Amino acid sequence: MQPIRAEIALARVLAYLQWTGVNIDAQVERQALSIVAEALETDAPDFFQACMERTKERFELSQAAVPVPSPPICRASIGYGVH
Repeated sequence: MQPIRAEIALARVLAYLQWTGVNIDAQVERQALSIVAEALETDAPDFFQACMERTKERFELSQAAVPVPSPPICRASIGYGVH
């Protein structure tokens, strides 16, 4: 059986909210359900994008801090001899 796109969208919206630090409670779940329902009613060409745009509009989300990809380069000798 193929997953239903509304079910996938709801899971994505809730996961996104959780990853951005929103505490998932019954009220947040109801808001997420209404977001998905509204996106279904509009019959948008890109359903998932419509859900995510509505999510960003409805919730006050904290900006995700991007981690540094690697430690800063520190030029120093590691004990090799003179070449």
